[in-house]
Amino acid sequence: MGRTRSTLILLVVALALGGYLYFVESERPVANADAKSKVFTYDAAKIDQVQIKSSGGEVTALHKGAKDTWTIVKPVEAPADRNNASEVVTTLANLEEQRVVDENASDLKAYGLAEPRIDVTFHVDGEKDPKRILLGEKTPGNSGVYAKLPTGNRVFLVAATTETAIDKSTFDFRDKTALAFDQTAVTSLELASGAQTIRLEKNGEDWKLVKPIQAPADFVSVNGVLGQLQSAQMTALKDRPEDLKDLKPYGLDKPAVVATIGSGSSTMRFELGKEAEAGAVWARDASKPTVFSINNGLAMELHKKVDDFRRKEIFDFRPFNTTRFEITRGTDVRAFERVKGTGENAVDTWKQVAPAAKAVDSSNFEGALLELSNLRADSFVPTAGAATGHNNPAAVIAVKFEDGKKEERVAIGILGSNVFATRADQPGAMKIEAGKYEDAIKKLDAIQ
Repeated sequence: MGRTRSTLILLVVALALGGYLYFVESERPVANADAKSKVFTYDAAKIDQVQIKSSGGEVTALHKGAKDTWTIVKPVEAPADRNNASEVVTTLANLEEQRVVDENASDLKAYGLAEPRIDVTFHVDGEKDPKRILLGEKTPGNSGVYAKLPTGNRVFLVAATTETAIDKSTFDFRDKTALAFDQTAVTSLELASGAQTIRLEKNGEDWKLVKPIQAPADFVSVNGVLGQLQSAQMTALKDRPEDLKDLKPYGLDKPAVVATIGSGSSTMRFELGKEAEAGAVWARDASKPTVFSINNGLAMELHKKVDDFRRKEIFDFRPFNTTRFEITRGTDVRAFERVKGTGENAVDTWKQVAPAAKAVDSSNFEGALLELSNLRADSFVPTAGAATGHNNPAAVIAVKFEDGKKEERVAIGILGSNVFATRADQPGAMKIEAGKYEDAIKKLDAIQ
């Protein structure tokens, strides 16, 4: 009986212990057999200096300043590309050993580490001594890169993407912005070439051509050029003194186009030279001792003609803000006025006020207004007169809009199959697509 009791007691204890181990151990995280150890244990945000000797032999030093702004401090002082600099420090902070190749390699040359291809030194805020890692050759299958720390001969593999992120030239790390300016602060733009000089000035939110003619400018066209200038990126750079002694090889001794960007009383001069490599041209910011190439797309924008910058809309009004519309053809005058709706959820309507007052189909009338408001110039002619049918206009359209605060007047001339429009603020005449004008007039005439 005593033996049986002891056996039962031992069984109970064993079961209790087994249950304890089961519940306690089941709560513990399972070790990841594929987990990789990190090479460094630092937060990327703490890395404030990096120096890289690339596989090409260039040594580039970067320094982080206020607001996480990176600057190249060696071999030149210049703004750094923030994305490329951040990629380097993030890669270093997250760098993992894929596997250990040799705990104590006797021949570092076999791994390209006797004379490392890439040498990276970095400083961590709060740490006294700099950190360093050396990268050698890629593995035969290019799946990784052999690496080691500066002390000892322990060789390990890091991901192949490490080299992609780190092995960059000084130019790769450079901020490639060709021109740094605030587009919203620009008040003037002048494009000068051998063929023409175009000057545009901003008044409030509107742009105006002031040279070689005075005319309203197309907001989208002007801002398109400024946007291209602001976003232009250098594709190659010449900044050594010996490269800049003579600007003639770049076509910058006599620039093809000079763009002068004004912001209040300050100006910036951008010069365009001749073709560099295919699809690019040489250029420079005249205030800096550098020459660079840029994409040919910007060059095409700077070679635009004056008509490309002119406002193409025939009318300023829009159906929703029009209060009075009047069209005169010969001695016939037809006029319409908006009638404000009254009461909750009321809708405005339109009525004819001349030659006789009567109600009209407001929906059809606004459809006609829409057709007219969408008319655009296809081209421009320098002089209006008999050659544009304006010695005897086919129609004169007067419109009041924005609660009567604004008014515009457009004269339509027809000569043969061609239709032209003139307005007081546009020199010469604007040629309109005849079919679109005729469609608009047919809609208007259909309103009874």
